[in-house]
Amino acid sequence: MYDDAVTVYLKALTKAPRDPKIRLHIAEALSAKKNFPSAMEYYSEAIELDSLQPLAYVNLGITYAAQNNLPDAIRQYLRAIEIGPFEPLAYINLGNAYLQQGREYSAIESYSKAVELDPSLALAHIYLARAYILTKQYDRALVSVQQGLEFNPAHSSARQMLTDLQKVLNR
Repeated sequence: MYDDAVTVYLKALTKAPRDPKIRLHIAEALSAKKNFPSAMEYYSEAIELDSLQPLAYVNLGITYAAQNNLPDAIRQYLRAIEIGPFEPLAYINLGNAYLQQGREYSAIESYSKAVELDPSLALAHIYLARAYILTKQYDRALVSVQQGLEFNPAHSSARQMLTDLQKVLNR
């Protein structure tokens, strides 16, 4: 499946060699195949052609994070925020990297900003709830997971989180 996508996009690239979006699509397909070095090369080329695309930096950060290179992932997310401060996915992924580093309060700030930018993003609420749980802020976690479930009632791990929180809080 991804091989076909890469082939199609490579053909498209021959017709539009300066198109950064085609490079982004190639990088996404390569990343999905876990071909991270090649994906990073295409992300970097896309950024070189158009350095004002926050999602290119977010995706490059995700690729670094997939290789457990959190410092470089965080740098990419912060760059995405610098050029696109209204991109909630940058804040969500930054929060994820902070959580992986054990920086729960920084993660809470990042997830909170994502929720502020797009209150309908269920995952932002759910990840915020997870960070609140890690800091033993169970009442806040309960509110966040409930808000996440309003937007995605089928999210099974959020439903389990809600059940667990209700037990902890005796509700």
